[in-house]
Amino acid sequence: MGASSSRDEAAALEFVDRVTSENGVTVFSKSYCPYCHMVRVWKRVITGEVSCLKYHVVELDQKSDAPSGGDIQNALAATTGKKLSTRSLGVGVGDLVVAANSASTGVVLRLGRRTVPNVFIQKESIGGGTDVQALFQSGRLTEMLRTAGVVDKPFDVIVYGATGFTGALVARHMAAEADSALGSPKALKWAMAARSEAKLAQVKEQLKEHLPEVSAELIDAIPVVVADSGDEASLVAMVKQTKVVVSLVGPYKLYGSLLVKACAENGVHYCDLTGEIIWIDEVTAKYADAAAKSGAVLVNCCGFESIPSDLTTFLVTDRIQQKYNAATGQVDFYFTKFVGEASGGTLATVFTIMETSTSKQLLASRNPFFLTDAATIAKKQAAGLIKPNSSGVAVRHDKAMGFWHSIFMGASVNQAIVHRSNQRLQGKYGDKFVCHERMAIGGFFMQLAATIGTVVLSTMLYFKWTRVLLKRLARAPGEGPSEEAMRKGFFIAEAAGYSEDGKLAVKAKTVGSGDPGYRLTSRLISECAFCLANGEFEMPEGLKGGFYTPASAFGHKLADRLHRKKFITFDLKDVQ
Repeated sequence: MGASSSRDEAAALEFVDRVTSENGVTVFSKSYCPYCHMVRVWKRVITGEVSCLKYHVVELDQKSDAPSGGDIQNALAATTGKKLSTRSLGVGVGDLVVAANSASTGVVLRLGRRTVPNVFIQKESIGGGTDVQALFQSGRLTEMLRTAGVVDKPFDVIVYGATGFTGALVARHMAAEADSALGSPKALKWAMAARSEAKLAQVKEQLKEHLPEVSAELIDAIPVVVADSGDEASLVAMVKQTKVVVSLVGPYKLYGSLLVKACAENGVHYCDLTGEIIWIDEVTAKYADAAAKSGAVLVNCCGFESIPSDLTTFLVTDRIQQKYNAATGQVDFYFTKFVGEASGGTLATVFTIMETSTSKQLLASRNPFFLTDAATIAKKQAAGLIKPNSSGVAVRHDKAMGFWHSIFMGASVNQAIVHRSNQRLQGKYGDKFVCHERMAIGGFFMQLAATIGTVVLSTMLYFKWTRVLLKRLARAPGEGPSEEAMRKGFFIAEAAGYSEDGKLAVKAKTVGSGDPGYRLTSRLISECAFCLANGEFEMPEGLKGGFYTPASAFGHKLADRLHRKKFITFDLKDVQ
């Protein structure tokens, strides 16, 4: 009898643990109990508010198989109770379950909830009928369900900043792309958001013009959310409605920080198009702990800056590791063809960086390891890796690739992202890894002219009075190229990967379709949002909350998506 009773108790405990683990909300009930009926009524009210509640009921009086309803009630008392010695108890035994004996302290008991209904959110009991009623009426129940992640939010993705030029392109992509296509029952649920409802209505009219194949009724039905980048309460209200936020509200230093805070603190995944590494460093320092606690995954630089070089480097280093069982010594990444126009938003961001950053910050950001951490920077400094990773202004020739190459304007941002990827991937690329990103369009004289132009432009950006002149000449944020120009745009990049012994091991060719700064970028960040919404992460076990790069967050999952859809194709060839 004793052995059989122990097996029954163990089976009941295992049953309770399994059922509460598998279900967001579990109710242990009896079909005739009026308090159990109360919980079922509140369930119908709750699901009307929070949609798709993951809810399971165990009717103990109707359970005919093992474990029995009585054994399950005992297991509930043991699961929800606290260990107590009989020497400290002055209570009855109606809700006590004997757990063990002790010669020194007397019988050890667990005081727990044996009665029904017993309502669990995941593996934690929140009480019975009157307890659930009180939690609901106070508003705490709905919040507890959302915090535990056991209810589906209204949206999988919210596109914030949808009224800008790039934001409207993202909305266009999501309206037609299979993952999020309007009218598809299996598609992700998404909404557009901005501070102006009237401008969001204008975006819908633009979508009708550009997507004649999509029903106007479906476009009109796209949900909209109004939130202001300077109003934290409105941002929090917005992020609580979605799994993922796509932020398109640069310059991010001016308009993006409160949204990052809201996502990090509320467990909402996030991606953006920033190239502002000083700002990235600031928000990481402020909100990394909150993101770690909430589980929010925040991914910066999800457009042309910095996905091409970040993913190509990831793939090249992975090929070297898999093919040759070696770390990577160096990756050289070259843009060999480029057809596209400078984004007004990108230019506005450059102006903002120069006007809101100190000389000390600007100097520090030139360190290729700027986005790692103090310990990593000190380690790389001691190893003499700072200078080899820095991009000089001299025109050089790469014998292995046959290119003359010169400084690339976005290299400092992209190299910082690549090194952050290596850090987030636990040094996957190698401890002595070196990377360069350069421009290799045309021959020597073309590179010489490009270098002189870059130096002149950088000098003009540094001084206030020359920045004023550049602002007058630059395209304004919100403006963009023609449809034809966006279709004809593309880039081609080639990379060389060297193993740690210095031998050329892998060559790669990366081709992007569509204007890099607009059409392609809108597709890239949309695909990152799909990865976040679907849980498509590089690590099979998922990611801990924190700040990531595209490669460290998504890796092969994103590369495969882009290659399959021919947004960016990656062609790798072994050399050795």
